[in-house]
Amino acid sequence: MAPDSESKADDGKPPSETVAPVGKTRLVDSFLSTGLFLVLFLLVANVSVLLIARDTNDSACRAALSVAASEMAAGKDKSSIVRDALDVLKSRGSTSFFVQPPEFVEYKDTATADGRHYLQMHTRVLARVPAPFLMPPNAPFNGDGQLSISGVSRVGLTRIRKAGK
Repeated sequence: MAPDSESKADDGKPPSETVAPVGKTRLVDSFLSTGLFLVLFLLVANVSVLLIARDTNDSACRAALSVAASEMAAGKDKSSIVRDALDVLKSRGSTSFFVQPPEFVEYKDTATADGRHYLQMHTRVLARVPAPFLMPPNAPFNGDGQLSISGVSRVGLTRIRKAGK
């Protein structure tokens, strides 16, 4: 075979003519790939905001519960404990467009018959996702288009001083 005949395809056409049409196929591929990358980016953005909100809520809840537990062990009364835990929650987290600061929901102090105390703190963070249309239809959105992410932390104490002693 001559060198010229090797560069041609089996049907006698040059290789550039045997490839699929370039114009429409490339245009459709470009639109589809760009659309898929956009959806993937928005999905990653949603998950990132939800993870940041969960971590913000978890760290604030644990910090408030730690303060409550140390004050409970020191023998302070319940109103003082809740007030100081609320102060910790107010100091944690900053307001942003996507994640609101943590909110206090509930505080429980239960005592068992053997003298153990269990403290439980329930907090909530409101998060606004960048692409709410990618969230499941049963996602718990409130009226403002924000998701409520709540968390509960619990700690057990063994030695408790009586209030005022």
